Amino acid sequence: MNKLFIISTNSKSINLFLSEHIKIIIERYECIIITKIVEDINLIHKNIIVKNLNISRKINLLNDIKSFFYIFYLTLKFRPKLILSITPKAGILSSFVSTVSLSFNHIHFFTGQYWANYKNLKKILFKTLDEFILIFSKKCLVDGRGQLDYLKQNFLFCKNKLLILGDGSIKGIDLKRFRPNN
Repeated sequence: MNKLFIISTNSKSINLFLSEHIKIIIERYECIIITKIVEDINLIHKNIIVKNLNISRKINLLNDIKSFFYIFYLTLKFRPKLILSITPKAGILSSFVSTVSLSFNHIHFFTGQYWANYKNLKKILFKTLDEFILIFSKKCLVDGRGQLDYLKQNFLFCKNKLLILGDGSIKGIDLKRFRPNN
């Protein structure tokens, strides 16, 4: 069975945004989830392997290097067909790993721009890191038209790699909970 990595800085993001996607993915792929476990992952299945990795959300050079090498090691061990990342740090690490392993089978979900509210050097640094993710990913998914337009205005390279699934939204709308009011 083909393998797919899902990488996030924490398990909350997996539960919140990807749990429904994973239910479909595991029908065709063995899913290796690499994340810092801060809450139980809501999915238990024979096609899911969870690897606990303390990926720091903040810049922490030593931790980031250790995380990179651990993910790279897992890539060599499992040989995934695809790496899917969802948080900024997971996107950066996944981009580096896919580039070094020469697979370029990396898809990243942009769920907001960390750099949008910063100014000066911090904005340039974080925006450059997001552009690095875009350049070294096969595709990048965005969660809406507004985000797509914003990124196309602000990014310099590879804008054609940005995609919206359907009409947008990373998880969709629960129609049992939100119903149109006549």
